[in-house]
Order: sequence, then structure tokens, then C-alpha cells
Amino acid sequence: MAFSQNSIPSIAKKHSSEPEKSRAKTLKESNQNYKIDIRNYAENKNLSEIEAIIESLLDGDAQNALTIYEDEKTNIEVELEHPINVMNINVKEKEFQICTGPILLPDLSTWDGQDIQRVFVAHAAFSRFNQVEFILRRSVEAAPKERKWLDQPRGRDRLELINPHNEPSGFPSPRPKLYAYNETWKLPAKNLVFSEKYKRF
Repeated sequence: MAFSQNSIPSIAKKHSSEPEKSRAKTLKESNQNYKIDIRNYAENKNLSEIEAIIESLLDGDAQNALTIYEDEKTNIEVELEHPINVMNINVKEKEFQICTGPILLPDLSTWDGQDIQRVFVAHAAFSRFNQVEFILRRSVEAAPKERKWLDQPRGRDRLELINPHNEPSGFPSPRPKLYAYNETWKLPAKNLVFSEKYKRF
């Protein structure tokens, strides 16, 4: 589930150029009770040098990235903060590459002034401070000859009816589709890396 302080947007299943019927739901109408707990860490450091990023990684620090980019169509500036869960490093040549995800990207074509109606699931990658690549996820159709084994339940069938003589409308539901990461956005951006020492309890 994707959510903001007030709403739950739809998660895209199609290519970013393909519109979908999507409408954000309010958290209040979707949940009887909820609380958003945001934790702040005052001692984090902004690592502006590659050597510091590599040293922090080797020390086992928790690391976050902040990526700032501008949407070309709307000129809206987007700030994305996300944990770094994979980083490749070359200590000798002082090189790094961050590959992290999944993260959520806003579909700004659905921005109505208050809410984003649709978000994309993506992975983020960057190896310098002024550019980022987002690889977006979309659903894909399996070849007909592959659907037989793909749709075969293993273990308990979640679509099995308790009473097969009382079928609900729309039964049977379609089986889940496959997902693929194959749409790439390569954007100018400002990338920042922050570190925080793990606290031992």
C-alpha cells in the first residue's frame, strides 16, 4: 500500500504514458483508526565526498539518499528520500553505485492540487551526484502457453469458494499478472547521501 499523510493513491500497473482509472482514497475512509509515526534522527551526516560514502558503508552505518529532480511537464520539484539497501563500491578507484528500491514515484499528471492519484513502483540507481535513473515497474501479460503453469495454484487456492454453488458476481477473479521493470527515466537530479550510526540496544 502507498499512502501520504491524507490519502492512499493507486499503484500504477501500466506504462507511464498509458492513463489508468485511478483515484486516491482518503485514509479516513479506508481505515477506522490510524497513526503515522515519523522518526527524525538529528545526528545524521551529509556525505558530500565519495570517500566518505565508501567509508560510511564499510563502517556499517545506516544510509539514506535524498534525490531531488524537476518534472519536465509540470515543472514541479520532487524530493524523494529513501533508504539505501544496495551499493556497489570500488575502493581503489573511488567509485560507488547505489541501486535501491522499490520506491514510489508520483505520477504528476494525476496531481489535482491536493493529492496524487497514481504512483509508480520503481528502483533508483545513481553513481554521481547530478543524475539519477528510475526503472519503473509495470504489469505484463504472460504468453498463453505459460499461463497454464502460472495459474496453477500451489498449496491453498485463495480464489477457491467455500460454497461453489453460491458464486459471487465477477467470479472467477483474474489470476495475478507478472511484473517487469523495463521503463527507464534518466533524469538530471541532485543526489545527497546521509549516514547515521546504528544505535545498539
